[in-house]
Amino acid sequence: MVEFLNRYVSIAKEGSYGGSPGTAIFGEVDDESLETTLEMMSRNDISRQIAAKIQTGTEYSAGSLNLAMQVDDFLGMLIHSILPDDKVTTGSPNSHQFEAASYASNNLSNTRVFNTGTSYAVGEYVYYQNDLYRYTSAHSAGTFSASEAYKIEYPSFTVVVGREDKQHTFTGMMVDKLSLSANVGEYVMLGVDFVGRAESGVGDLVVPSFDGVALNALHFANGNVYFSAGSGAVDGTATGKVKSISFDVSLNRDTDNSYGLGSSTYRTAPASQLMEVSGSIEFNEVVYTQVATEPTYQSMTAEGGLALMNAGASGAPVMKLTFAEEDVAANILTIEFSHLQFEAPTGASVSGRDTNTMSVNFTALMNPSSGRSLSMTLAGANIQTAAY
Repeated sequence: MVEFLNRYVSIAKEGSYGGSPGTAIFGEVDDESLETTLEMMSRNDISRQIAAKIQTGTEYSAGSLNLAMQVDDFLGMLIHSILPDDKVTTGSPNSHQFEAASYASNNLSNTRVFNTGTSYAVGEYVYYQNDLYRYTSAHSAGTFSASEAYKIEYPSFTVVVGREDKQHTFTGMMVDKLSLSANVGEYVMLGVDFVGRAESGVGDLVVPSFDGVALNALHFANGNVYFSAGSGAVDGTATGKVKSISFDVSLNRDTDNSYGLGSSTYRTAPASQLMEVSGSIEFNEVVYTQVATEPTYQSMTAEGGLALMNAGASGAPVMKLTFAEEDVAANILTIEFSHLQFEAPTGASVSGRDTNTMSVNFTALMNPSSGRSLSMTLAGANIQTAAY
């Protein structure tokens, strides 16, 4: 056995589901748990006490990656997998603004059906043959050209894992859930759950080239949390009362209907269903008085609870998180929530041993005025200048 060598994870965006992967991007992953499951079918008949015949039924792969977040293309690809509307701004640094796949269709004022007699500006959305596109270059009146626009769709990946002596290849892998957590004194951690086709094979190892080898991971000491009262932009002062924050984004993929006669594994990409975003905030004290527009105990326990949403069409966020690299402030991840509903706080009770703190769960919703729900912006000098 070769000890602690040849361990790596790479992802490559597929041109079509389960095939034609692009360039592999290697990430610095803490752990992985990808594996194939074979659902077995046994046949019992009245003549035998023990089944004599068994066959393989459905086959699929699933598992997760866990990693400390750093501003590289590996992270960008993972965010793109759950927020596929990727708007690129080149410069110093480059930035990618990720929106939910439904953003354009929810923002009806900015979406239309393609018309050959209409000119379109950069950033405008159109439906063409039932697919949604965003223009990345100006379009003069004329026939549709895919080279001018970016198709907004959830990507599938070929994931390759190096495991000591051989590498394992998983195709048709799609992200089902993304979980982010940030705690005082710790790295900002990301967990990503995949579902996909059965493992396609075991092959020879390659020499990995890690995308973020020169970067440091994001951590809470260089993180800030900002709130809005729901009547304008977030407070210009970051709150000093948040001890930890975490949230999950789930797409609830429909794997059952990805099977079809003639194949034991997925034939089509597992479709996304209801997108659910929920999380939790832990404060280091019970917030009775706002200092930086934090939600207060009184507002969250009042009749009807507390909901925050800016009604303006700009969709100004009501909570914004920023996490920057310690020595490279330009390498930064910004996360914005446009509509939040808070539950009643917990943990505000006292005892002889515990400090009086407060935790609160929240649900993120779509802002019907702007079409926005959850947005992430990744900015850094080392990330690519093309949309993922």
